[in-house]
Amino acid sequence: MRRLQTTDAYTPESSLISVDRAVTSLFCNAHSPLNRQGLLEYHVMPFGKGQVILSVVIPEGMIKPTSDLFESLHGIFKYTDMKKRHYQAQEKVFDLDEIQKRDEYKKEFSDRIVQAFDNSIESGLDKNQSISYVNKKLIQEGLATSYYITELVLRKAGRLKKSKSA
Repeated sequence: MRRLQTTDAYTPESSLISVDRAVTSLFCNAHSPLNRQGLLEYHVMPFGKGQVILSVVIPEGMIKPTSDLFESLHGIFKYTDMKKRHYQAQEKVFDLDEIQKRDEYKKEFSDRIVQAFDNSIESGLDKNQSISYVNKKLIQEGLATSYYITELVLRKAGRLKKSKSA
Protein backbone atom coordinates (compact mmCIF):
# COMPACT_ATOMS: atom_id res chain seq x y z
CA MET A 1 0.00 0.00 0.00
CA ARG A 2 1.31 3.40 -0.95
CA ARG A 3 1.94 5.96 1.78
CA LEU A 4 0.90 9.56 1.34
CA GLN A 5 3.76 11.98 0.87
CA THR A 6 3.59 15.49 2.28
CA THR A 7 3.26 16.75 -1.28
CA ASP A 8 0.30 14.44 -2.02
CA ALA A 9 -3.11 16.02 -1.72
CA TYR A 10 -5.50 14.22 0.59
CA THR A 11 -8.70 13.07 -1.07
CA PRO A 12 -11.56 11.08 0.45
CA GLU A 13 -11.20 8.55 -2.38
CA SER A 14 -7.64 7.71 -1.38
CA SER A 15 -8.74 6.82 2.15
CA LEU A 16 -11.68 4.77 0.90
CA ILE A 17 -9.44 2.74 -1.36
CA SER A 18 -7.08 1.92 1.50
CA VAL A 19 -10.00 1.02 3.85
CA ASP A 20 -11.53 -1.20 1.16
CA ARG A 21 -8.20 -2.91 0.62
CA ALA A 22 -7.73 -3.42 4.35
CA VAL A 23 -11.22 -4.90 4.77
CA THR A 24 -10.83 -7.14 1.73
CA SER A 25 -7.40 -8.26 2.80
CA LEU A 26 -8.58 -9.02 6.35
CA PHE A 27 -11.53 -11.13 5.25
CA CYS A 28 -9.52 -12.90 2.54
CA ASN A 29 -6.73 -13.73 4.98
CA ALA A 30 -9.16 -14.70 7.71
CA HIS A 31 -10.81 -17.33 5.52
CA SER A 32 -7.71 -18.47 3.67
CA PRO A 33 -7.12 -22.24 4.02
CA LEU A 34 -3.37 -21.52 3.80
CA ASN A 35 -3.42 -19.25 6.85
CA ARG A 36 -3.56 -21.63 9.81
CA GLN A 37 -3.74 -18.92 12.46
CA GLY A 38 -6.72 -17.13 10.99
CA LEU A 39 -7.62 -13.60 11.95
CA LEU A 40 -11.19 -14.43 12.89
CA GLU A 41 -11.97 -16.71 15.76
CA TYR A 42 -15.49 -17.96 16.26
CA HIS A 43 -17.40 -20.28 18.58
CA VAL A 44 -20.78 -21.92 18.08
CA MET A 45 -22.82 -22.97 21.12
CA PRO A 46 -26.27 -24.63 21.13
CA PHE A 47 -29.03 -22.37 22.39
CA GLY A 48 -32.03 -24.69 22.14
CA LYS A 49 -34.98 -25.26 19.82
CA GLY A 50 -32.85 -25.35 16.66
CA GLN A 51 -30.90 -22.17 17.45
CA VAL A 52 -27.23 -21.50 18.15
CA ILE A 53 -25.18 -18.67 19.60
CA LEU A 54 -22.41 -17.51 17.28
CA SER A 55 -19.55 -15.64 18.94
CA VAL A 56 -17.07 -13.96 16.62
CA VAL A 57 -13.78 -12.46 17.77
CA ILE A 58 -12.57 -9.75 15.41
CA PRO A 59 -9.91 -7.05 15.56
CA GLU A 60 -11.15 -3.85 17.17
CA GLY A 61 -10.81 -1.89 13.94
CA MET A 62 -13.14 -4.26 12.14
CA ILE A 63 -16.26 -3.61 14.27
CA LYS A 64 -17.86 -1.12 11.86
CA PRO A 65 -17.12 -3.02 8.60
CA THR A 66 -18.30 -6.27 10.18
CA SER A 67 -21.53 -4.75 11.45
CA ASP A 68 -22.06 -3.18 8.00
CA LEU A 69 -21.52 -6.60 6.44
CA PHE A 70 -24.11 -8.21 8.74
CA GLU A 71 -26.60 -5.41 8.06
CA SER A 72 -26.11 -5.87 4.31
CA LEU A 73 -26.60 -9.62 4.58
CA HIS A 74 -29.73 -9.07 6.69
CA GLY A 75 -31.08 -6.74 4.01
CA ILE A 76 -30.39 -9.26 1.28
CA PHE A 77 -32.11 -12.09 3.16
CA LYS A 78 -35.07 -9.86 4.07
CA TYR A 79 -35.48 -8.79 0.43
CA THR A 80 -35.23 -12.39 -0.78
CA ASP A 81 -37.82 -13.53 1.76
CA MET A 82 -40.15 -10.69 0.75
CA LYS A 83 -39.86 -11.65 -2.94
CA LYS A 84 -40.48 -15.33 -2.11
CA ARG A 85 -43.67 -14.45 -0.21
CA HIS A 86 -44.73 -12.15 -3.06
CA TYR A 87 -44.41 -14.93 -5.65
CA GLN A 88 -46.16 -17.43 -3.37
CA ALA A 89 -49.04 -14.99 -2.91
CA GLN A 90 -49.30 -14.50 -6.67
CA GLU A 91 -49.50 -18.26 -7.18
CA LYS A 92 -52.26 -18.53 -4.57
CA VAL A 93 -54.35 -15.88 -6.31
CA PHE A 94 -54.60 -17.93 -9.49
CA ASP A 95 -54.72 -21.38 -7.92
CA LEU A 96 -58.36 -22.51 -8.24
CA ASP A 97 -57.94 -25.23 -5.61
CA GLU A 98 -56.61 -22.67 -3.13
CA ILE A 99 -59.50 -20.31 -3.87
CA GLN A 100 -61.98 -23.15 -3.32
CA LYS A 101 -60.30 -24.12 -0.02
CA ARG A 102 -60.47 -20.52 1.23
CA ASP A 103 -64.14 -20.23 0.29
CA GLU A 104 -64.94 -23.51 2.07
CA TYR A 105 -63.04 -22.39 5.16
CA LYS A 106 -64.93 -19.07 5.22
CA LYS A 107 -68.26 -20.88 4.88
CA GLU A 108 -67.41 -23.36 7.67
CA PHE A 109 -66.22 -20.51 9.90
CA SER A 110 -69.42 -18.53 9.27
CA ASP A 111 -71.58 -21.60 9.90
CA ARG A 112 -69.82 -22.22 13.24
CA ILE A 113 -70.42 -18.62 14.30
CA VAL A 114 -74.09 -18.70 13.31
CA GLN A 115 -74.67 -22.09 15.00
CA ALA A 116 -73.01 -20.98 18.23
CA PHE A 117 -74.99 -17.71 18.18
CA ASP A 118 -78.28 -19.57 17.65
CA ASN A 119 -77.49 -21.96 20.51
CA SER A 120 -76.68 -19.09 22.89
CA ILE A 121 -79.87 -17.20 21.95
CA GLU A 122 -81.90 -20.36 22.58
CA SER A 123 -80.29 -20.66 26.02
CA GLY A 124 -81.64 -17.22 26.94
CA LEU A 125 -78.74 -14.80 26.34
CA ASP A 126 -79.39 -11.46 24.64
CA LYS A 127 -77.64 -10.64 21.34
CA ASN A 128 -74.66 -8.73 22.82
CA GLN A 129 -73.99 -11.45 25.41
CA SER A 130 -74.35 -14.07 22.67
CA ILE A 131 -71.78 -12.36 20.46
CA SER A 132 -69.35 -12.16 23.40
CA TYR A 133 -70.01 -15.82 24.21
CA VAL A 134 -69.32 -16.84 20.58
CA ASN A 135 -66.05 -14.84 20.57
CA LYS A 136 -64.85 -16.47 23.80
CA LYS A 137 -65.77 -19.91 22.50
CA LEU A 138 -63.90 -19.43 19.20
CA ILE A 139 -60.84 -17.98 20.93
CA GLN A 140 -60.75 -20.99 23.29
CA GLU A 141 -60.75 -23.22 20.20
CA GLY A 142 -57.71 -21.33 18.88
CA LEU A 143 -59.49 -19.39 16.13
CA ALA A 144 -58.71 -15.72 15.69
CA THR A 145 -61.80 -13.53 15.74
CA SER A 146 -63.15 -10.29 17.14
CA TYR A 147 -66.49 -8.82 18.14
CA TYR A 148 -66.61 -6.91 14.84
CA ILE A 149 -65.97 -10.00 12.69
CA THR A 150 -68.58 -12.02 14.57
CA GLU A 151 -71.12 -9.22 14.25
CA LEU A 152 -70.36 -8.84 10.53
CA VAL A 153 -70.84 -12.58 9.88
CA LEU A 154 -74.12 -12.57 11.82
CA ARG A 155 -75.38 -9.54 9.86
CA LYS A 156 -74.57 -11.26 6.56
CA ALA A 157 -76.41 -14.35 7.78
CA GLY A 158 -79.45 -12.22 8.66
CA ARG A 159 -79.27 -12.85 12.42
CA LEU A 160 -78.77 -9.19 13.34
CA LYS A 161 -80.67 -6.23 11.97
CA LYS A 162 -79.30 -2.70 11.86
CA SER A 163 -81.12 -0.43 14.29
CA LYS A 164 -83.03 2.46 12.68
CA SER A 165 -81.97 5.32 14.93
CA ALA A 166 -82.19 8.10 12.32
